[in-house]
Amino acid sequence: MFKLSTLLLAAGLLGATTAQAAILKFDDPTLPGGTVSYDGIGGAAIGDDILIQSIQGIGTPLNDTVTLTCTGCLLDFTTGANLSEGPTLWNFGSGGSITLTGAVPALGLPAGTLLLSGTFSGTPNEITGGDGFGLFAAVGADVKNDALATFFGLGPDFTFGTTSIQTDTTVGANGSFAGTVVNADLNNTQAVVPGPATGLLLGLGLLLLGLPSVFRRFAA
Repeated sequence: MFKLSTLLLAAGLLGATTAQAAILKFDDPTLPGGTVSYDGIGGAAIGDDILIQSIQGIGTPLNDTVTLTCTGCLLDFTTGANLSEGPTLWNFGSGGSITLTGAVPALGLPAGTLLLSGTFSGTPNEITGGDGFGLFAAVGADVKNDALATFFGLGPDFTFGTTSIQTDTTVGANGSFAGTVVNADLNNTQAVVPGPATGLLLGLGLLLLGLPSVFRRFAA
């Protein structure tokens, strides 16, 4: 009952395309919350109860620009084991899991509905800096709830996305870190071919929609 997609958590450009990019933007526009942490003894990076309150379609075949309220929605993740530690960059192994659960009342999806589920590939990482700044980023693959994907007119094609999870982070003496989430953006981006005569898909350029918000609190 899920549409297949691929999730890029933090990202770059994969090239140009003759197709359009349809984006599902999962956001926390009103109330950030949750934690990202690492134990400092070789374990995983763990994200707990990261709040998501809205899902918006951008350039989607159906319901473009419509924003759905996501009620009680929580993003949780666990990466693979630690590969390298700080002092400003931590790398983690692939594997683990990422899920988003909650209710979407407009679609009749009740509390506790699994909205997306995936696993990490590549090397998830955490970057820290001065003034408690922290940023988690990773790559992976996910599947999305069928009703959610269908509402925005998205098919089962592979999907790419970008995410930034900014935290107010404290680094421990043993290389551990713990941070309270101050901004979370998760964007799944799908190639949408306008019509049958469009031609071959040459590649998909990813827009880093979440990363500008990383600097939001420094602009004040």
